[in-house]
Amino acid sequence: MRRYLAGPFYLLLLCGLVLILFSLSGLLEFRRTEQGLRKILEDQGIAYLDSQEKEIRPPLSLLSALEQNRQGINPPLPPPFGDLLGLDSAIAEHLMEVALDLDRREREGRLDPSQLSRRMKAEKLKGVEFWDFAGNLRLAFPGGGPHPLDRSVYQVLLRGQKEIAVDDLLRGTPLRPHYTLGIKRHQDNGILLLSLTGSRMQSLRLQLLLESARGSQALGGGLRYLIFQGEDPFFLTPGESFPLEGIPADTFLTAAKREGGVKARTFKTPAGEEVYEVVRTISSEKGEAALLRVGLSLQATRAILSQLKASILLHLSLLAAFGIIATLAVFWMQNRHLLHLREMEDKIQMAERLSSLGQLAAGLAHEIRNPLNAISMGIQRLQRESVGSLESPETAGLLELIRREIARLNALVERFLGLSRPDRIRRERGDLGSILSELLRLFSEQAKEKGIQLSFVIPPDLPPVFMDQEKIREAFLNLIKNGMEAMNGGGLLRVEAHRLDEQRLEVCFSDSGCGIPASELHKVFDPYYTSKEHGMGLGLSLAYQIIRSHGGEIHLESELGKGSRFLVVLPYGEGGKEG
Repeated sequence: MRRYLAGPFYLLLLCGLVLILFSLSGLLEFRRTEQGLRKILEDQGIAYLDSQEKEIRPPLSLLSALEQNRQGINPPLPPPFGDLLGLDSAIAEHLMEVALDLDRREREGRLDPSQLSRRMKAEKLKGVEFWDFAGNLRLAFPGGGPHPLDRSVYQVLLRGQKEIAVDDLLRGTPLRPHYTLGIKRHQDNGILLLSLTGSRMQSLRLQLLLESARGSQALGGGLRYLIFQGEDPFFLTPGESFPLEGIPADTFLTAAKREGGVKARTFKTPAGEEVYEVVRTISSEKGEAALLRVGLSLQATRAILSQLKASILLHLSLLAAFGIIATLAVFWMQNRHLLHLREMEDKIQMAERLSSLGQLAAGLAHEIRNPLNAISMGIQRLQRESVGSLESPETAGLLELIRREIARLNALVERFLGLSRPDRIRRERGDLGSILSELLRLFSEQAKEKGIQLSFVIPPDLPPVFMDQEKIREAFLNLIKNGMEAMNGGGLLRVEAHRLDEQRLEVCFSDSGCGIPASELHKVFDPYYTSKEHGMGLGLSLAYQIIRSHGGEIHLESELGKGSRFLVVLPYGEGGKEG
């Protein structure tokens, strides 16, 4: 069995190795393609960053110059501001709207500390204070008492000289540590003061300048967002935004700011969208670092990688299918070849056995022939001396039958000697029905003794067959004898002959014996195969050779426990003569 499976096993192993190598190659190709696509995205992100940095640099340089200038200047700025005074006025207008909204919410009782804290963080405020006209501080956020304020703004509002005080925000340069804006509250409830630090003022200036330039980079072409992230993050692209954490809360951004240069990562937005983010560190003239972040869609990249993965899996499946089919094909061809070799080996072994049998038969032939000749001569003498004296014709017939059986037994000895060499078939026209009827008479007594019922169905119109009658008689005798030996406890042996077509007839020998296992059916006609304790295993083999030598066929149908059925097909007419 190992010899039969060795070839297919090695082929299967080779296909497995090829499959593994192809899988590794596909994985490497997938990784290489993925890296190439990410490199393309990174180059695209760098191009966006280069373009955006050119627009950010002028506002950064301008604000850095204002911060370092110790004299009051009012430099020109891009539209819509015109100059620094116009920029600060826009900031003041925005803070006035914030103050009015806080006043309204406080009067309506909808201003809780957590809400105010979020609003102050969003508007970059340092402090919020509510005063009455008597000069008493009613409420301060965050707590801890009054914050650094411009007291002139405080006094102007308390004396009722103005209802809005924004002059502190419109003094231009130099940059001061604190800025204050105040308004008179509705219904004469006092005054409301907002304060912010100088760095917050600069941050608001930068935000407005960036907003004025925003829109030059529109979303599309895979661009999801552009973010400038300094002290506070700011979206440079129009459209929907999402909450952003500060740089210290993000380890990747912290490392990018510390190490400088360009960094890239796969980033998932709060909405769950995966983007490829490229980050670059930019520094102001003061040396303060900020980050430019660009997010690019991974949708096209994912689609390409999915197609590549599907292609690799398809090729792997085809290779696996080819390997399995090739293995099965080689296994089938090799099995066929090995079965042929086994048949040749069996034939060689059979020839060796027949040769040994011939040598054994040659030594026993004289010992068997001498008693047969003596018995034959005794029967002949008995027939001559009893001519006319036997009252029963049946007795005379039995003596003749005994003589013929002795002659047949002698012929069997001759055949036993000739098993190892081809036997010549002597064909003549004969009646198959007569042979079967004679065998019925021969086995009748033996069948009665064993409790076996014989049933012979022989149509009278069976066509004659060109055959060697002695050999056909021997073949049928062996088949009947085999059926009777299979029914030790009695049973039914049925022999039925009929015409199949215009060239063939069929003789069926069926018994109700023990049957033959399916695994043993292919061995039944092999020489020396027998399931009987004292059998030689030659009867069915001789029957098979005789039927085949007449150009016929013999088939076996058997079911364990239900009996066996031998089907003999013989040609007749001119076809039988030629066969």
